[in-house]
Amino acid sequence: MINGVLQIDKPKAESSASHIRRLSKLEPELKIGHCGTLDPMATGILVVCLNQMTRFASYLFPTAVSLNSNV
Repeated sequence: MINGVLQIDKPKAESSASHIRRLSKLEPELKIGHCGTLDPMATGILVVCLNQMTRFASYLFPTAVSLNSNV
């Protein structure tokens, strides 16, 4: 069984949920959780916890989030 943390480079125009669905189709018994949703139009790193690491997801990142944008 796989336990760990994945860092996925999420491209623009794809949702965080679509990446989670793809992972769950690869391994249906895999317990998957992510450490925050990215807006579909945003790019960035989506942190995904697998199996036992899902218990530690709330400790990996503080609740305060900083966002940078260009207008």
